[in-house]
Order: sequence, then C-alpha cells, then structure tokens
Amino acid sequence: MVKRVRLKVPVYVRKFIEGEYGCDDRGVVKVDKKSELGWLIHAISRSIPYNYTYPEVKKGENLLTIQYTTYEKVYDVPPDKLDSLARQLDEMFRSALINEVRGKHELIGGDYGPYVTCFLERYGIDIDNDVNWQSMRKIYRDYLESISKKRQKIFAG
Repeated sequence: MVKRVRLKVPVYVRKFIEGEYGCDDRGVVKVDKKSELGWLIHAISRSIPYNYTYPEVKKGENLLTIQYTTYEKVYDVPPDKLDSLARQLDEMFRSALINEVRGKHELIGGDYGPYVTCFLERYGIDIDNDVNWQSMRKIYRDYLESISKKRQKIFAG
C-alpha cells in the first residue's frame, strides 16, 4: 500500500532531501524501504487500528511530502512522531554537511567556507533566501570545537 507523510521542515532540509532521494514534478519524494530514510520511516511506524487525523497544515508552510510503501493497511507513521522525524531529517542534513566539508577540509586545508558554499549549491540551497550562510558555517565550526575538546580530554588523561 502506498502511503504519504507530510512534514514541516526548513527549506534547506526539504531541498537536501529532494536532492538526495529525487522528487517528481509534484514535489513528492519517493523512498524505497532499503534507503536510510525508508528504514527510518519503517522504524517509527506502528500499527494503528483506529482512525486519527494529522495536524492541519497551513498554506505557505514549507512542506516535505514523502511517499513510501507498506504491506499492512494499518501500519503508519503516528502523528506524535512527525516532529521527531523532521528533527532527524535535519540531523541527516547536518551530518552530510559535516562529512563533506570535513573530507575536503582535511584533504585540501585552508578556509572551510567555500566547501560549505559548494555543498549548499549542489542541493540548490540559495544562500541569500533559504538559509543563513553563517549558521551553516557554524555547524562545521561547532563540530571542530567538539572534536578539539574530545582530543584535549584524551591527551590530558
């Protein structure tokens, strides 16, 4: 059975997921159960034998529509897990950004700002409208600080 889930996510997360998994002309991301996002949806889904309603979505809100398949009619993503799923998609974006920028930064060195810009451009994320560029740099900068603190603890011990 084909099912859909609609999530309120930031623009940059929507564009990232659409770039990673592809989307059709209606903006629907179709995920396979064997993909990372498919496994995540399957993990949080549960059997719900009664009717329920999803929260209303207002016009103008940034939505991500994910289409997935399941074999059971009553097996679905519960409404109380939608926020957790949206937060996890944001974490997937952050880890992808960190991994790519880290690889280039460790290999080439120098300022990591252009590597962040390259990552954002690949997914069509507009630096001026969709996201604050300094906050994207901060994601990697915070990662570098946490690694530095861990190394200090290791060598101080």
